[in-house]
Amino acid sequence: MAKLHTHFNDGDFLNHKEYAFEIMEYLSEHPEELNLYNLLFEYGFKDSLISHKLKEFFVSGEYDVYLHEQRVADIHNTLIPLDEFPQWFVNKFPQWKDLFYY
Repeated sequence: MAKLHTHFNDGDFLNHKEYAFEIMEYLSEHPEELNLYNLLFEYGFKDSLISHKLKEFFVSGEYDVYLHEQRVADIHNTLIPLDEFPQWFVNKFPQWKDLFYY
């Protein structure tokens, strides 16, 4: 039986590379969703192709403002806390719940 974990399973994470592209598409419509940027960065750290696509994605839009806001929010701890992130994520984005349910 799958259960909610506090961190994604690296194997499952990389088995769902398509989620990175879906999240980029979501962010192109909702760039203010600052809590998703760190998740995308995790994909970029683990896969060089996704890292390249992320770079293209971030230079293709007006993301510098949002990346700055995300960084400031991260430093000031105003993002969803890491221990609450999985539950927030699967509630808000059930289509990607496989990242935390395994």
